[in-house]
Amino acid sequence: MVEPDHGSVDYDRLRAGLAVTRAATYAVERRRGWSEAEGSPARAPSDMWDERRAETLEMTKPQPNSDGSARLVVSGGFAAFRSGGFSSTVRYRVVDGDAVVELPDVQWADWARDGRLLVATANGNLETRGKSSWLAAGDVVANLADERPAPTEAPAGARSWAWPT
Repeated sequence: MVEPDHGSVDYDRLRAGLAVTRAATYAVERRRGWSEAEGSPARAPSDMWDERRAETLEMTKPQPNSDGSARLVVSGGFAAFRSGGFSSTVRYRVVDGDAVVELPDVQWADWARDGRLLVATANGNLETRGKSSWLAAGDVVANLADERPAPTEAPAGARSWAWPT
């Protein structure tokens, strides 16, 4: 093991570790239970960062507490890499049996544990949605459209590498 040049972490006291995440499209979604949709293009052995198929790859996740017939599907390069800003290439849809419901203006979506659909919209809303209408907000959890960053000075404890005792 190579010792660090500066500082160290006592992992026994931290009671946590680091996990290696392979470079891949939809890396966050993969950690949260999403999988590549059937028929998705294979990753090329020469595509170290898994970027070449970002626009064509689809990821899917079944709705919790269902028989698996309802699932969420996402595609689009921005969704794959979260490269910043609004993107019209993000495409979320709910596939429920034979019905396919496009989710316009949704920039992020995932299932809640109870099966509700959670979405972040292009206009800044965080919403929950239910099966009765995947397109209408059941509850607007927060409207973040008018929020602006408010930088503040870091607290004194954050300016030191000393581990609190």
